[in-house]
Amino acid sequence: MEKNDYELVYLAQSGNEDAVTELYRRYKPMIIKKSNQAILKADHHGFDINDIMQECYIAFDEAIKSFSQDGDASFNTFVNLCVNRRLVNFLRKAKNNKESVLNNSITLNETLEKVLSDDVDLEKNLTREDTEKEIIKFVLEELTDFEKSVFELKVKNYTVEEISKLLEKDAKSIYNTIQRIKAKIKKIIERDN
Repeated sequence: MEKNDYELVYLAQSGNEDAVTELYRRYKPMIIKKSNQAILKADHHGFDINDIMQECYIAFDEAIKSFSQDGDASFNTFVNLCVNRRLVNFLRKAKNNKESVLNNSITLNETLEKVLSDDVDLEKNLTREDTEKEIIKFVLEELTDFEKSVFELKVKNYTVEEISKLLEKDAKSIYNTIQRIKAKIKKIIERDN
């Protein structure tokens, strides 16, 4: 006999992996639909469908863990609410941070010092066509797959702790990776000057 959502959520919250798998199977069409709707709304922002689906699955996982059967909402309604909120926050955060390369990757003072220093051709710096997108492209070419994953999450304003959980690595490893990324960014910018 097939279990209903409430039974599956109860089992999933108790650590039953089969119940979690069944819930994922049942709600996969909804996750895909929500992801497709979100990518259509955010098309001009350059988001990847996989990033949006990942956000939906994270919200779904959180919904499983935090759903209370004592509440008035059904599990389906709760999942929809969690996924919608996560997507709205993700899209808003990504849109607001779209133009940042890395938090604290290169301080404003360092950049100004480079532009204003005597050994740098100011006209060259002002006329060069290294837009932020081009710099990011160069950076991504230099990064390992793991560094790219960390970079993309950091650009989306995830904290070191959140990145470590998502990538299942310890925080020190993520911190060290961010430091390597910063060094590579500085090297690229210095190379272009």
